Amino acid sequence: MGDGRSSPHMPTEPRKAHRAIHRPLWLIPLAGILISCAAYQLFHHKTTIHSQQRLEQDARLLGAQVRNILQRQLDEHAALDEVMADMSGRDQPEAWQRFMRKLRQRHGQALSAMAAYHQRHWLVREGQGAPLPSTPCAGGNTLSLAQDEQGRWLLRQTQHTQDHCIVSDWNLQAMLQQALSPAPLRQFHMRLFAQWRHHRHLVYSNSERARPMPLHNRQQFVLAELPFILETQPTPAWLAQHQDRTDLIALASGLFLTVLITLLLYTRRHVTRRLARKLEAQTRRLKQQHLELASVIDHAHDAVLLTGEDGMVLRANPAADALFGYHGETWHELSIHDLMTEASWLQFHAWSEQHATMPKRLYVRTASGETIPCESNIGSFLSNGHKRFALTLRDISAQIVQDWTNRALLQLRKISQQPSPLSERTHEMLETMFSEPWGIMHASAALYIREGDDQLSLVSHYGEAPDTCPSYRNAQSLPGNAETHLVTISDGHYRLYMRIRHKHEELGVLYLELRTHEVPTSFLDFLDHLEEILALMITSHHAEENLTHLSYYDALTGLPNRRLFIDRLHHAIAMAKRERGTLSVMFLDLDRFKAVNDTLGHDAGDEVLREAGRRLTQVLRESDTAARLGGDEFAVLLPKTNMEMASSVARKLLFSLQEPFHLQQHNINIGTSIGIATYPDEGKDVDALLKHADAAMYQAKKNHAHIHHFSGEMEARARRMLALEQDLTQVADKGVLKQHYLARAGAMLHGESDERVFPVYFQSKHRLVDGKVSGFESLLRWNHPVLGQVPPGEFIHLAEESGYIRAITNWVIFKACLQAEQWAREGIRFGPIAVNISAVQLMHEDMAKELIKIIQRAGAQPEWLEIEITETAAMHDPEVAAALMHELADIGIHIAIDDFGTGYSSLSYLKRFPAKALKIDRTFIQGLPDDADDRAIVRSTIAMAHALDMKVVAEGVENEGQYQFLREASCDEVQGFLFTQPMPPDAMTAFLREQGAKNTPSRS
Repeated sequence: MGDGRSSPHMPTEPRKAHRAIHRPLWLIPLAGILISCAAYQLFHHKTTIHSQQRLEQDARLLGAQVRNILQRQLDEHAALDEVMADMSGRDQPEAWQRFMRKLRQRHGQALSAMAAYHQRHWLVREGQGAPLPSTPCAGGNTLSLAQDEQGRWLLRQTQHTQDHCIVSDWNLQAMLQQALSPAPLRQFHMRLFAQWRHHRHLVYSNSERARPMPLHNRQQFVLAELPFILETQPTPAWLAQHQDRTDLIALASGLFLTVLITLLLYTRRHVTRRLARKLEAQTRRLKQQHLELASVIDHAHDAVLLTGEDGMVLRANPAADALFGYHGETWHELSIHDLMTEASWLQFHAWSEQHATMPKRLYVRTASGETIPCESNIGSFLSNGHKRFALTLRDISAQIVQDWTNRALLQLRKISQQPSPLSERTHEMLETMFSEPWGIMHASAALYIREGDDQLSLVSHYGEAPDTCPSYRNAQSLPGNAETHLVTISDGHYRLYMRIRHKHEELGVLYLELRTHEVPTSFLDFLDHLEEILALMITSHHAEENLTHLSYYDALTGLPNRRLFIDRLHHAIAMAKRERGTLSVMFLDLDRFKAVNDTLGHDAGDEVLREAGRRLTQVLRESDTAARLGGDEFAVLLPKTNMEMASSVARKLLFSLQEPFHLQQHNINIGTSIGIATYPDEGKDVDALLKHADAAMYQAKKNHAHIHHFSGEMEARARRMLALEQDLTQVADKGVLKQHYLARAGAMLHGESDERVFPVYFQSKHRLVDGKVSGFESLLRWNHPVLGQVPPGEFIHLAEESGYIRAITNWVIFKACLQAEQWAREGIRFGPIAVNISAVQLMHEDMAKELIKIIQRAGAQPEWLEIEITETAAMHDPEVAAALMHELADIGIHIAIDDFGTGYSSLSYLKRFPAKALKIDRTFIQGLPDDADDRAIVRSTIAMAHALDMKVVAEGVENEGQYQFLREASCDEVQGFLFTQPMPPDAMTAFLREQGAKNTPSRS
């Protein structure tokens, strides 16, 4: 937007001068080429002379080397005159042979052959060479040429003494190869000629090249009056090594500089022309950008103001006209001060004076006097030396409302998720909604939630709002929003009804009463988002209520669950303690509920539980609490009730639950067992009351008494059982009952502690035919350090529950096998020793393998052992019991059914068991012979057992009447105090030895 302009064309005079400078450019490469060629000629001449001089120097050096090596060899051989003089007068061929051999070894291949003559007669020869003369030449030392059979030239040297002559043939090839051994001399081609007998002979050459060599490389020398000619020529290696490239370097450098200077000059001219064209294009582009920038400013959505340094408006775009309401020439009369609030003007002025940072938000004043918040962007620049300001403004009033709406919705969502009550959350949300920026003068609001088909209840309100929601059935819904209804009361007075829905279910209504000029559209949009938040909050509230109900109430019966029952029991105990009153707790268990589930199905069982819950609530007071604890167990809390009152309520409950249940066209009678515990006599805290009521309920179920009150005796018995359980665990932790039957070895550790704590006693069984001992039953005792000897009936079930029964049973079996092995070793006659197996032990798959390992370790035989399985344990899982019995019977162990008559045996299973004996429980023996029922049961049992080919053993025989009845009823064997009491092993051994000489049993 500057005022300066520039022409894209260059002035005329500079263009002419430019052309004048570039006209002679073609002369520069021509001059460079000429200069480079002259330099090449100069350097080439100089290097040629230098190379010729070096060549002549190396050739002379080679000639001197060849002459010296030949002269040195001949001189060295001539020095043998003294040796030959010493050998004068000797004509022994052996001496001359040794002499010449040493001489040839000394000179190597250079000395080809030697011959010795004595007074001109050939004496001896060493080596192969040219043919020897019949008689050597007379007089002095001579040098001549000779050729061997291969045509090689030899240098023949003749030396004379007074009586002897030695002829030596020198191998010129070997001599001259030694002369050319230095590296510089190997870089020459050489040919050596000898002038002999008026002929020129080539005696040596190291090159196959036949062309003649240059004359300036030819040298002549004479050795012993024999002339030699040496011709030399350099090899390509020598030429390459001594070649001087200075002339070529000079030529290349000159041409390179010529090309470089030429390129630089042409590049300068090209760049100058391109810059001129670029300047012209840039000028045109700046003009186009000026027009485009003006168009962009005019079409910008933001208001753009251009002001001078004094603040007067110089230019404004159409968006500024729309924002401020001014048009045309009016802008030139306004300053920036007239267009801003006082605070915004001060911010702008501080920035223009560089005293503060650029303001991001300014508040402008329109022609109508309205104040509008704007996002601002201010920049300054220079135009023709004058400072200018460019101010960009964007109306952000709608954005401010949107930002507030987003923050408010986020805040409302957080409030709706707080754990506070629904009314408090609703009130806080309504306060937040009307904080700003709607410009509403007065507002009131209320939230109603639906609690029935047509019933709305007030949750919370803001301002003045009615307790009940006014009807909006005839109100007009807003366009595009059928859930929001607007009612105009008067000018500036409106009512809004917004129905809150979630998944097509109406949850409530938001009622609003507004006093404003008009309802803002942004406010209605805000209400659309608010509806979603309120719907989620109300839905979450209902879900929390349902979850709370599920947490404290049983889903099947609708009664309080264990958690709520315990909470109410805590509260009732606190009230009774404060008022010094009483309360009662009942535990109820349906007696035949499992049979209903097994026969009629779980749906029928659920209906029984629901009906039982209804009957309980019908009998109880409103202040009482009936709860379902789980399964078929219920609990009842009776505040302000003593034992007599609780008994009366228990009888009512019992009578109500004894009424038949109508299920699937069946009338089902289900009894119940009730245990009662009273505060404070039978428990002063929640745990004690619950535990004692549970114990009383189990006692009632055990005794078939229906109702049982907790008593001190039960507490003493419970404490005794708890102490026994703790002591049994302590004994196990010390290792006395630790399981030592490892699968890999089957070993068991035992010692004095096992014998002392858990001794094994034996009680004999006798045949009724002759009274002789027919077998034994092993009985375990527990020597408690405080309680004394504890019978098995008190701790066996504890061992079963704690998991120690397996170790105890294996211990008894091991002791029985050891005792049987001892009796057999001592020659004492005895029958099978019986050991009782519990139902828990019966379920182990590896029981048979474990028994075999114990028997083998004790050194006993399987037929010495009898396993007694109770009727109840056998019928718990008949298939498993039958499989185990057959496995034991296959290895020779006797099987007996114990406590027959106390369970519910199936004859179809009984006949499948490989049992050889059936023991009648002592409860049927005690009433003999007076009780008619016992007599009938015992006779029928004996008859049935004999029909199944099983012998019958009656246990618990204590008097003569029982003995005589059993004998008359054809019972096979008896066991009881009438014959023997349980004895330790030593006493039983003495008893057997005593009985060995008698025919009748001892009755004590």
